[in-house]
Amino acid sequence: VEILPGAWSSVQGANAEGGVINFVSRSPSAGATHASLGTVLSSYGDNSNTVSFMSGRNRVKTALRAARDSSSGFQKNSASRKESFSGKVSIPLGETGSLSLNALRNNSENGVPGGTPAPIADWDGRRERAANSLTDLQRSSLGLGRAALDLPLTENVRYKLEGEAGVSRLFSHSAW
Repeated sequence: VEILPGAWSSVQGANAEGGVINFVSRSPSAGATHASLGTVLSSYGDNSNTVSFMSGRNRVKTALRAARDSSSGFQKNSASRKESFSGKVSIPLGETGSLSLNALRNNSENGVPGGTPAPIADWDGRRERAANSLTDLQRSSLGLGRAALDLPLTENVRYKLEGEAGVSRLFSHSAW
């Protein structure tokens, strides 16, 4: 266990202004290049969790990452929830060819408090947490996929085929 007191935001991210507790685990199991798991807890119910895995076993390269972030927010109706997943697989074909597949999925929900109805001069630790809107919510969803095939035909000629698809949705409504 490594305890790093003080401001570490520039190194560890925006929520590390009070210090960092770093848990160093054993090396990943045989065949794994890298595996990690992380959790960050901070004020206003902020909670971030990540898990990632990368491997280069038998020339096949794999990378996976998942994350979940949530916060109750400073103001009423400023809570947020975000989940993301990404993955990549690269498979060698012959000596210099390859097939790669990539995917990304991201979902988020964010309260939209609409500002505070109390003037700054009247803030007292409670009044500034009020919000003009108690029900507005914005949701977004993003999904992307990509596949690429790269094959040598001759010494100087390659066959490349790539395809991509994606969907992005953004919508708002007035209820949690």
